[in-house]
Amino acid sequence: MTDLVKLAAERLEASRAAAPPPSKKQELGGNPDCEVCHGFGYVEYERMRDDPRFGKLEICPSCAEGVLQPPALGLPLRFQEASFENFEVARNPQMALAVAACRELVEGLRDRVLLYGAPGLGKTHLLAASVKAARQGGAAAWYWEMPDLLAHLRERVRDEERPLEAEIMALSSPTALLAIDDYGAHNATDWAQEQCYRILNHRYGSGAATMITSNVPIESLDERIRSRWRDGLVLCEGKDVRREGA
Repeated sequence: MTDLVKLAAERLEASRAAAPPPSKKQELGGNPDCEVCHGFGYVEYERMRDDPRFGKLEICPSCAEGVLQPPALGLPLRFQEASFENFEVARNPQMALAVAACRELVEGLRDRVLLYGAPGLGKTHLLAASVKAARQGGAAAWYWEMPDLLAHLRERVRDEERPLEAEIMALSSPTALLAIDDYGAHNATDWAQEQCYRILNHRYGSGAATMITSNVPIESLDERIRSRWRDGLVLCEGKDVRREGA
C-alpha cells in the first residue's frame, strides 16, 4: 500500500479501537475477507499524474455496500441551479480567483479551499456549484451548513445503530468532496470545536477534497484549522450583490 493508504488505514484502526465494538451493520470498512482492499474499504489505483484521481482513495468496488456513507443536506433551494457558468463575475471581478480555486478543487488540482470574506459575495453559490460539478462528474459530494452538521452529529451521540464515531469516519471519507458552509457560525463549545477539528483534520491528512466558507472574524476560527487551511485560503472581496439586488 502507498503511504496515503497506510495512513488512512492506521487512522481507521485507531478510531475503531477507541470506540465501542461496532456491529457488522455499523462497520465503516469493507469486508475483512475482501481480496481487493483486505477489509479497509478503499483502494488506490495507479493513475497518470495528470489524472484528477491521481493519489486519491476510492471506495472498493468489491465491497462498496459495506462502506458507510453519511447523509448530506440538500443544496439550499436558492442555489439548486448554481453553476460556475452562471456565477456573475462581472458584478464582482475580485471573485475571479475564488471561482478559479473552486474549479481547481473539483478538477483535483488542489484538495482544500477556504473561501473567506463578507456576506453577499457569492461564496455559497460557488460551494453549491462545486458540489454539483463534482456530482455531474460522477464523484460523491456532500453539502452541509455548519450548524446543521453539528446538530446531526449530536443526534448520533446516543444512536446505537449509527454511533458518532462511525459518522465522524464516514464524513472523513477521502473518496468524496465535503463542502461546509458558514464555518464558524455555530456555538463554539469545546465539544463542537473538537468534532469539527476531527473531521477536517482527518480530511487534511488524507488529502480529501474539502471546501469551507466563513465570514466570521478570522481570529475566531480554530487555530489548528487556520494553520492547515492556510494554503487553501482565498480572500473574497467585492460588493454585497444581495444588497445591490434588493
